[in-house]
Amino acid sequence: MKKAQAGFDFWRAEFKDRTVEHKFRVAALPVDQGQAARNLILIAIAYATFIVFEWPHLPSGPHREIVLAGRLGVFLAGIAVAVAIRMTRTPALMDWAALVFAALFCISADAIFYAQAVIENRPPRLLMLMVSFVLASVTVYLIAPIRFRLQLMASALIALAFSGLVAWGGVQSDVGMGIVVLFFIIANVIGVAMAHRLHELRRLHWWTLMEERSLRTQLESEIEKRRVLESDLRHQASTDSLTGIMNRRRFSEVAAEEMLRAARYKHPLSLLVFDLDHFKKINDTYGHAVGDSVLKRVVSLSIPVLRGADIIARYGGEEFTVLLPETGMDGAVKMAERLRKAIEEARFDVGAGSARVTISVGVAQMGGDDFDVDTILEKADKALYTAKSDGRNLVRQG
Repeated sequence: MKKAQAGFDFWRAEFKDRTVEHKFRVAALPVDQGQAARNLILIAIAYATFIVFEWPHLPSGPHREIVLAGRLGVFLAGIAVAVAIRMTRTPALMDWAALVFAALFCISADAIFYAQAVIENRPPRLLMLMVSFVLASVTVYLIAPIRFRLQLMASALIALAFSGLVAWGGVQSDVGMGIVVLFFIIANVIGVAMAHRLHELRRLHWWTLMEERSLRTQLESEIEKRRVLESDLRHQASTDSLTGIMNRRRFSEVAAEEMLRAARYKHPLSLLVFDLDHFKKINDTYGHAVGDSVLKRVVSLSIPVLRGADIIARYGGEEFTVLLPETGMDGAVKMAERLRKAIEEARFDVGAGSARVTISVGVAQMGGDDFDVDTILEKADKALYTAKSDGRNLVRQG
């Protein structure tokens, strides 16, 4: 199922989508670079160390020089290619650099065996050649982190180098050619199967990881959307949609908390209740749209008058409440007068002209056994009705 979703091409051992394949190669490049460079250095060192065992048995002359040049050439080429791979930022360059090293290895090995057979007249044994080239071929499959088809090309180079030596004829046939061919085929079949499976597993693992990351990102996005939605819902549940200030429900909750705090620490707390005088007449004369704009203007005029800790809310219709923490009756009356005066002095747009709007304010202070919101609101409401009955545009204490 995962393979089908990823779009895996069996024959190329890659993703069918070239863009997805490129993303995988780029993502895997740092790991592949380190692995390829490390393996090349180890192979180059191992190849060069053979000279330690060969040197005592090599006669002086061109053969010794060819062997030395071949071993050191492969060693230096391996180091150079490893450095180039480590520095590259392109997966394709790493692939071809490893392929170049495989070609140099084959040229060096052929040159050494050729020199041994021609110069020393000491033809190498076929079994030794077979083991050497089979190990080289398997090494390409197992420890070269390059593309599958380039692994096949490197193995083909090694097989071609081996075939060239055998075809040349300067080899001691100590085993049957059928056994050699069969052994080479078996080694390559096993190498191809293992390399193919490794490529497949690496890509499926990466694809699964990308899917998990995508799902996690989607989940985080959904969580964030839900968080924003819940925040919006909480805001809507506690905010008056017309004026943008607290609604009655939220004000009751906040007022109850502030009253408990004031009672616990024996701090003063007061409450204002005000509404617009003759607001029904404004709605009837100019329409509800104008009435709504008047309510919003009253709020915009009130907020600059209030302190940062004061809490204003629309309690219903044209009625508003203001909670004044740390404020006694005298301070509350002064605040109510400032509010009344700010509204009275403002001019309100009503259609083609302007009009004057006033408010009546009732003031109450928490005290005695008045530890609940309803009680202090009732006292402020009574004071508000007194202000209205006394002529409106007034402040009265409860």
